[in-house]
Amino acid sequence: MDDEGVSRVANAFASHVIIDSTGPSGALRREATAAGVPTVTVEMGEAHRFQRSLIHRALAGTLSVLNEFGARTDGVVSWPGWRTIIGNDYEKTWLRADVGGLVEMHHGRSALVEAGERICTITNPFKRESGAIRAPFTGLLVGVLENPLVYPGNPVCHLVELDEPTRHAVRMHRSSQSEQQE
Repeated sequence: MDDEGVSRVANAFASHVIIDSTGPSGALRREATAAGVPTVTVEMGEAHRFQRSLIHRALAGTLSVLNEFGARTDGVVSWPGWRTIIGNDYEKTWLRADVGGLVEMHHGRSALVEAGERICTITNPFKRESGAIRAPFTGLLVGVLENPLVYPGNPVCHLVELDEPTRHAVRMHRSSQSEQQE
């Protein structure tokens, strides 16, 4: 987000969460940006699946970016209703399994979870023990495990910490969306 062009692209795409990272050496977004073409990577949905609603959101984001740069003039630059920008320490927000077994997720992607709340239970079907992953802080689940089998150390979910003003904005935005749908 230190690069003005990248910041314009990321903000205009109208995502709720922006992860501020240059990417590894050789990554397309890093090399293209270094060559003067502001580039971001968009991560949405599940791998190997067509999810129409996310395809439509990605298209709307792309059109918003084109409007930001003047390549289209028939629309507006979108605002998602709330936004948080996560810095370079975001890897620390991946929560990992302490035990192996079958995972039962108690929350899905984009859920707002409170500090201490149980996110999932991990049960070993061959033993009587189970484990749980609890939220170390209040935040938004931006990625969740799709495969129900984990081994110790496997990533289970990506939790992004939200400050109180952002949590309030998320709740208000979701409340207004619910009212509009009724």
